[in-house]
Amino acid sequence: MNRKPLILYCYDFGATKQTISLKQNLLGDIIAILNSVSDIKSKLRPISDIDENSESEFIASTTFYDKGIFCCFIKMKKGAAANISTALLDMKDFNLEDTTKEDNTQISGHIKDYTYFFLTDRYLILKSGRIKFTEIEIYLNWLIKKSNKYSNEDLPLTLNAHIDNNYDVSNIKTIVLADGAKISKEKTVSAVITDIFVGLRERLQEAKTFEDIDPNDILSATISFRIKNHSKNVKESNKKLLQQLIKLFRDEEASFKDKKNSKILFNDVQKKKDIRVNFSGDYPDSSELASEMIAFIEEIL
Repeated sequence: MNRKPLILYCYDFGATKQTISLKQNLLGDIIAILNSVSDIKSKLRPISDIDENSESEFIASTTFYDKGIFCCFIKMKKGAAANISTALLDMKDFNLEDTTKEDNTQISGHIKDYTYFFLTDRYLILKSGRIKFTEIEIYLNWLIKKSNKYSNEDLPLTLNAHIDNNYDVSNIKTIVLADGAKISKEKTVSAVITDIFVGLRERLQEAKTFEDIDPNDILSATISFRIKNHSKNVKESNKKLLQQLIKLFRDEEASFKDKKNSKILFNDVQKKKDIRVNFSGDYPDSSELASEMIAFIEEIL
């Protein structure tokens, strides 16, 4: 068993609306739902509204601890690879290792991706990988709405990047969006710059000279927003702004600049921890990973 590096990321977990009373226990309600289901099929969420059989996601296993729950989360895709049998989906839980023990009969799909997370009443700790925290948020909102208490709520719960307390968020002065960042459903930054270029070209006396120029071929542009310090609580307003930007953009799409005009990446401000755990084949030792996540939570608290 080789010890391999992983990164754990911390996210704030809570209700999205003031109408959800603080007395309501989101974690407790999620645990109640997980305890009430008899098989994984009951936890299986189709990702596509068009083709429910194309791809789905689910919590494959849950381990209960005093501080919260440790879950294995799987994205499953239809295909020929013999990973997830129909028999596994009929079980209440299964481990990643179980997928290699099944025969090739009655295959429901194969593992497209997986991750692990630990959920407490305040935080979610997520293992580094291709599955984003926003995907976990979507799934947990779908899951908790199985409870009548939340069935009329649009999005009962939310996850936001936990900003490292050691980082002074009031030091951030500028938000920079790269040319590939989407600023609306239809337009990226580069598209906006193209519109600006066209407008400028129309004002030039020798406009015909520029007719064959594609601005995207010669320009690489960014859009910068300077943060005003009008708020009475600059740190709190900047923190909320950072959390929303981290939710909307990836590191390659957006960044920040501080008072000295130095570039700051999302990873620089979010609470995270580098760890090493043993792997058995392709999968990390789940009990060892759970222990590392619990230790990380204790450091945050």
